Amino acid sequence: MRLTLLLICITLFANLAHGQNQLNIDISGLRNQTGTLNVLIYDNGNGFPDDIQLAVKKIIVDASSPTIRIDDLSFGQYAIAILHDENKDLAMNFNWLGLPKEGFGFSNNKPILAGPPNFDAAAITFKQHQQNVNIKLKYL
Repeated sequence: MRLTLLLICITLFANLAHGQNQLNIDISGLRNQTGTLNVLIYDNGNGFPDDIQLAVKKIIVDASSPTIRIDDLSFGQYAIAILHDENKDLAMNFNWLGLPKEGFGFSNNKPILAGPPNFDAAAITFKQHQQNVNIKLKYL
């Protein structure tokens, strides 16, 4: 009886662990490994791409980590914004012309013309238990 109960518990735990959703964000175009990569994930356009309070996930990792793993993300649409925060001040720094001094990137790697893309242009559909997305950083 105890062995049967133990086997049932192990099977249930294995099924739960196997069902865990995981989004892997592969970062390319990184200029150097100084500072951090600040990642904001949004599930709608409110606040995208820079209102930290409205992001559903906020992650900061060392810039030497070119792949960021996001666990326990529900299926749905998300837009991702990444800042290469080279000086670790938790903010995008700008030059005297108002152009970003640090690297940045968005899901779907849309061209940056007159500002960041909107949520719809950057949105990806997360629909697999394990899914990869590539974001190429840009430096101006």
